Amino acid sequence: ISLAAVIGDLPPALAALAVTKAIVDTVIMVVIFVLAAYHWQMPAEMAVLGYLHSWASNLITNAVKLVPLGQTQGQQLLLDIYPTLEGATQHCQGLDIDDFTLSSWGTGLAAMHHETMYTRLFRS
Repeated sequence: ISLAAVIGDLPPALAALAVTKAIVDTVIMVVIFVLAAYHWQMPAEMAVLGYLHSWASNLITNAVKLVPLGQTQGQQLLLDIYPTLEGATQHCQGLDIDDFTLSSWGTGLAAMHHETMYTRLFRS
């Protein structure tokens, strides 16, 4: 996962995220993101908003590549949904840990292996 590689190179490095095959093959991005936010003592609100922004930005980048949507239109779309991301961030702040669920483990695990798949949407 490139996020783990970047975190391992930034000072102060998070030694627990040293890029090893075991980590890259077994940990999904959100786990690495949470560990980094905790390590660098990010306020929860900032970490949630940053993660949501990253998630939305990745989806919009895919849309720019897949549909007739220019880069400027993609950036406008990200700007337009920002209030929704802020609202979701605020909503999350009032939730108890038991209110959070994750139903896409299979999708997340499959996505971790996209770099080694024969056929994928985008090659990097």
